[in-house]
Amino acid sequence: MVKRSIELDANYNNTDTYAALLYKTGRYDEAWKQAKAAILLAKEEDVSYSSTQELLLQIVDKM
Repeated sequence: MVKRSIELDANYNNTDTYAALLYKTGRYDEAWKQAKAAILLAKEEDVSYSSTQELLLQIVDKM
């Protein structure tokens, strides 16, 4: 469902959620890419992305 949501309207919230789901399922390379994409979207949308930065640190620890 989250992939479809991103197809329809890629935004910080759904991309960040997808990154978190990928992380929880052990797909760290994909999670890293989605987290980076979420941060770019957050900057465009002018929203806080501190939780995604924390997620990136967790992903890097697992890689």
